[in-house]
Amino acid sequence: CLGIGYYLSITTKNPLTAFYFFFVAVVLVIIGTYLLFTSISVTFLKLMKKNKNYYYKTNHFISVSGMMYRMKQNAVGLANICILSTMVLVMLSTTLSMWSSIDRVVDSQYPRSVMGNGYGDASNIDFDEMNEELIRMGIVPKNLLAYKRLDYAGYLKNGTLITDYRNEGMNAVNEVQEFYCFPLKDIQDYENIKGSLKPNEIYVYSNAETIKKKTLSLFGKEYVVKKQLDHLKMDESNPNVTEHYYIIVNSEKTLEKMQQDQIHVYGDNASAIRAYYSFDCDANEREVIKKLGQNENINDFIWLSKLDQKQGLIELYAGILFIGIFLSFLFIMATILIMYYKQITEGYEDKDRFEIMQKVGLEQQDVKKAIHSQVLTVFFMPLLVAGLHVCFAYPMIEKLLHLLFVSDSWLYIRTTIFCFVAFALVYIVIYVLTSKIYYGIVKRNV
Repeated sequence: CLGIGYYLSITTKNPLTAFYFFFVAVVLVIIGTYLLFTSISVTFLKLMKKNKNYYYKTNHFISVSGMMYRMKQNAVGLANICILSTMVLVMLSTTLSMWSSIDRVVDSQYPRSVMGNGYGDASNIDFDEMNEELIRMGIVPKNLLAYKRLDYAGYLKNGTLITDYRNEGMNAVNEVQEFYCFPLKDIQDYENIKGSLKPNEIYVYSNAETIKKKTLSLFGKEYVVKKQLDHLKMDESNPNVTEHYYIIVNSEKTLEKMQQDQIHVYGDNASAIRAYYSFDCDANEREVIKKLGQNENINDFIWLSKLDQKQGLIELYAGILFIGIFLSFLFIMATILIMYYKQITEGYEDKDRFEIMQKVGLEQQDVKKAIHSQVLTVFFMPLLVAGLHVCFAYPMIEKLLHLLFVSDSWLYIRTTIFCFVAFALVYIVIYVLTSKIYYGIVKRNV
C-alpha cells in the first residue's frame, strides 16, 4: 500500500489528476503506515534475530529483543504518531507556502492595476475608441495591454484537434489541453513578435511539447505553423494546470471564423471571444473602477482592481492558514497525549524487565544504555517515517498548489524544510518532557 501511494504521487503529472488521486494516495499511505509499524518492522527485527553472528552480542541482543517487544506492544500508537506528524507537516507547509506567495500570485494573475473583461457584444469594442474614452474621462492608461482572445479545450493527436473524449474514458483528464487564440496585432508589440501572417498561417507556443507537424487541423481547418515560439510573457502568469497552446492568428477576422468553426463542433458548449483591457494608472484604483462602471459607453465591461483582488486573496488564504494552524495544533495535542500515555504504560511494563536484566548480571550502565537506545529509536522512528512521507508527497502536493496559482516550487521546499525543523524541535521537547516520566517510573529498578 505504501509503495502504491508513493507511486501515485511520483507518477501523477497532471494537477487535475493529482486532485482526483490525492485522497486515494492518502488512504493507501495511512494503511501502509500501519502495516509498516505492525508487520514489516517486526519481520525485519526477526530477520536480524535469525542472524546469530549479529544477534548473540550483548548490545545487539538487548536492543533487538527490546525493540521487538516494544514494536509488538506499541506499533499502533507509533503509527498514529507518524500519521499525525505527517498531517501537521503537510498542512503547515502547504498553508504557509500559500500565505507567503500572496504577492507573487497577485502580480502574476493581475499584472496591471485595473483590468476589464468584455463578453458578448462588449467583446466587439474597438480598443482605440476605448483609449480615447478613458482620456476623455481624465484617466491616463499606462502599460496598456489589450487583446481579443478565444479559449477552448481539446487535445492534439498527430496534428489534429480531437474534441470527442468518449473513447478516452478515465484517461480523458490526462489528455485534455487548453488552447488560447489571439490576433497577432493585439500582442505583437507586447511579445515583440517579428513578421506577419497570412490567413492560413499561425504562430504557436506550447508548454507541453515541440510541434513536429508543419500543419495543425483545428475544427476541420488546416493552419500552417509558420513558427513555434520559444517564449511568451503571457504564459508567465499561467498556473500550468494543464498542457496548453497559444495559437496566434493573423487577424481578428480569422479569430471570428475560428469561433464559428468551434460553434459547429461544440454547439451550445462553445466558448465565445472575449476582450481583455488592462492598464496601470496614477489615480486611486477603486475610484477609477467606479468611474468606468458609470460610463455608459464601456459599462458592459466587468472591471476589477488589483487591490480588491489582493484583498480577496488575503481573506481566502488567511482562512486557509487559520484552519491549517488550528488543525495542526489539535494534531500536536493528540500526539502529545499519545506519547504521554505511551511513556507511562511502557514505564510500568519495563520495570520488571530491567530488574531481571540486572539480576542476570548486566551492569547498570549497560542496562541504562540499552534503555536509552531503545527509547530513542522507537520514539524518533515516527518522525523519520513522517519525513519520508512528506518527501514522497511533494510531487503531488506541488501539482495541487498549481491549482491555487502557487507555482514557486522552491518556496514550498524551503517552507517544508522550515516546518520539519520546527516540528522536530517541538517533537524533541515533547520527548524530553515525557521521557522524564518514563525514567521516573523505572529509575528505582535501574
